[in-house]
Amino acid sequence: AITFWELTWQMSGTDKAPILSLERVNSRAVQWATFAAIGLFALFWIYVKNGSLPVYGSVPAGKALWSVLISPVTEELFFRGLMNNGFLFVGRNLPWKRGYEIFVVLLVAAIFGVAHARSGIYLALTIVAGIIYGLCRWKGGSIIPAIVCHAVFNTLVMWTFGR
Repeated sequence: AITFWELTWQMSGTDKAPILSLERVNSRAVQWATFAAIGLFALFWIYVKNGSLPVYGSVPAGKALWSVLISPVTEELFFRGLMNNGFLFVGRNLPWKRGYEIFVVLLVAAIFGVAHARSGIYLALTIVAGIIYGLCRWKGGSIIPAIVCHAVFNTLVMWTFGR
C-alpha cells in the first residue's frame, strides 16, 4: 500500500500527471481536503448515532488497510481522474464551461454512489461524499486532495466504528 502511494506521488511529477489529474498541490489544498473529510465524517457520525445507519462492527485488518490506503487511491484515480477528465474532455468546447464542470462533479458523484451499490441513506451519503471528493479535486486542481479527503474519511470511519 505504501509503495502504491509512493508510485502515485512519483507519477505526479511526470508528464503523465495531467492525464489522471495528479498534479502536485500546495499544503492548503491538502488542509482543505482534511477538513472536508472531518465534516463528511461528522455527517456520517450523526446518522449512525441517530440510528439511521447500521454499522457492522468488526472489520478484518486487511479490509481496513484496503479501505484506508488502497481504495482511496484507486477509486479517485478512476472516478475523479479518468472519468472526470473524460467527461470534461467531451465537453471541452461547450460555451458554459463552469456550469458543465459543476455538472460533471455531480454526475461523477452519482456514478460513484451507484457503483458502491448502496441504497437509501447509504446512497445519499455516498453521493455527498462523491460531491465532496469532486470539489476537493476541482478546488485543488488535482486528485491528490480528493485522495487525501477519501483516505482521511475512511480512516475516521474505520477508527471509530471498526471494532
